[in-house]
Amino acid sequence: MHVRLGMDAGEPVADSNDLFGATVQKAARVCNEASTDQILLSEAFHDLVKDNFSVEFVCEKKLKGFAAPERLFSVGAD
Repeated sequence: MHVRLGMDAGEPVADSNDLFGATVQKAARVCNEASTDQILLSEAFHDLVKDNFSVEFVCEKKLKGFAAPERLFSVGAD
């Protein structure tokens, strides 16, 4: 099985056992940029985990629905 994962940090909006909001949307956009078997992180999530995981800058990308470009980071397979 091959997967890709995009992660962002922030407060989602919970409603009727589902999550909504900018954090959820940004995580989905980050995931769309990931390759197969890749974990991509937004800069906000990167800042939370950079001291605990091997992370590498990938690119700066304009994500749909967000004004500022987002710096994206990849998690190593260490």
